[in-house]
Amino acid sequence: MKKDGTLELFLMLLPFCSDVDITVGKNNKLKIKADLKWFYMKNILYKEYDVPCCVLKQYEEELSKIPLYLLQYYNYYEVKMYITKKSIRNIVKNEIGYDLGNMDIGGAFINLPQYLKGYVSTRYYGHHYVLLHELGHAIDAIEKFYGMGLEPSLSDVFKKIYKDERAKLFNKQGLAYVQTEKEYWAQCFALYNIDEEKLKKLAPRTHGYMKLILESIKLRMKNNTDKIAG
Repeated sequence: MKKDGTLELFLMLLPFCSDVDITVGKNNKLKIKADLKWFYMKNILYKEYDVPCCVLKQYEEELSKIPLYLLQYYNYYEVKMYITKKSIRNIVKNEIGYDLGNMDIGGAFINLPQYLKGYVSTRYYGHHYVLLHELGHAIDAIEKFYGMGLEPSLSDVFKKIYKDERAKLFNKQGLAYVQTEKEYWAQCFALYNIDEEKLKKLAPRTHGYMKLILESIKLRMKNNTDKIAG
C-alpha cells in the first residue's frame, strides 16, 4: 500500500497543533489545515523541568505577538529560547565563558553562529517583554552570520537614528535601552510587536528602519518557502 505523505505530515504535526481542520477534496484527497503558528512556537520556546506551566503560558502569550513569518524565520535558523530558574549570568559564564558582571538580568541571547539560543528568567515574565527583547537580539545575530552580513543595530544608518531618537522613546525608567544601539534595537523590536503605533509615533525613523529590515526578512522567508514548495 502506498504511503500518504500528507497524512504522515499531519500525524507528525498533530501533537503541536491546537487547531486542525481536516477535509476531503476531489479524488478523495486529504486536505489538512493546521495551526502552524502554534507549531513554530512550540519549536522555539522551552521550559526547564522545574519551571511552572503558568510561567510557560505567560511567555507563550508574549511569543504569540510575533507574526508567523518571524516565527518561521526563528525556526529556519534553529533559534531556541529556554525559560529557567537559574542565574542567567552563571549560565552564560559556564557556556561561553563570558562574564555579564554583577547586574541582575532577566534574559540573555548567545549570539554565536553555532549557538543561536537564549534564556529568560522565571522572575521576569511579563516584565518589559523580556522574551521579545531577546528575540530582537536574535535577529541581530542571524543577520550578521546568515543574512545581511552585519547586525542591523550596528549599521551606520541605525547608529545615527539611535542617537537622534533614543531619548524620545525611553525615559529614565528605560535607561538600559538607550545605553547601546544593540539594547535599543532589541527593545524597539519588542515594542514593534506589542505597540507598533507608539513606536511609529515617538520614533518614526526607528520604526521605518525596523520595518525595512523585517520586510526583507519576510521576503526572504517567502522565497525559501516557495523553493521548498517547488
